[in-house]
Amino acid sequence: MGNVFGSADDLATKHACEVARASHTFPLRISSESAHAAAAAALGPATPALVMGHGTKMTQEAGARSVRLQLKPSLGSAGSQQAPMQPSCATVSIRSQGKLAFLPGIAAILRPDSGTTLLEVIVLARPNELLQELMHLDEDLLKALYPEGSTVDVRILRQMPFAHFEESGVAETDQAVSSSSETREEGGVAAAAGSGDAAAESGGQLREGTPMEEQDDSAEAVPSEAAPTRSAKAEWLSELLLQQASALESQFGAPRQEPGTEVSYEGCELDAEGVQTWLSDAGLRIVG
Repeated sequence: MGNVFGSADDLATKHACEVARASHTFPLRISSESAHAAAAAALGPATPALVMGHGTKMTQEAGARSVRLQLKPSLGSAGSQQAPMQPSCATVSIRSQGKLAFLPGIAAILRPDSGTTLLEVIVLARPNELLQELMHLDEDLLKALYPEGSTVDVRILRQMPFAHFEESGVAETDQAVSSSSETREEGGVAAAAGSGDAAAESGGQLREGTPMEEQDDSAEAVPSEAAPTRSAKAEWLSELLLQQASALESQFGAPRQEPGTEVSYEGCELDAEGVQTWLSDAGLRIVG
């Protein structure tokens, strides 16, 4: 069951989350309906994971923020069956300690050795002003919801297409060529992707999830200011994350049932109040 039975303080704590809008240069977002469906989907057991830290250089340069997890070795066979032996990407849901609701995310899953399963998760839970779309949480919110050293619940829902980066710029799907040393050094999607240029420090870039009052509309009039400077590998990773968000949307958006198939989750249309209630149950208080 995980840690749903938290203390009264855990359940009552809500972290302020400002509404935002997606950047023009990195529009990573999913609809509230597909996000809620992914968060509510019980496609596998909830597995405890230890929060190891937040972010990697390459993920930050690509424009996203993340939380790094290690699945606890005491999970038993169920957790081992969910985690693939080779690096891969997956749709996941994650629940903060003591909270009721899960939040959806995109994860890189790594197995640097036979006894360890690592995840880097980009959590999609920051709404726009109309509460119709969700973007990734920034690092401050990730640290508040998932403090380093805490235990969270994770569900690995569905595997997603995976491609690794090549110096030539050609991506080959369903392969992973990173070594264990690369996995530990860089972490997450970038490490699973294989060798490439070292991550550069990024700064002054409009990113998805930036509060609307902090975004500069003048950037739209000057394309050179709106476009961030990224390494080739970070640019590739940005595109991969956008593809994964589209895959999540197609997996958990409004179901279009084909003859002879079964819908494995219950979809529903959410109004603004429903979105706020769900995010509140996950530990977020929407402001702005």
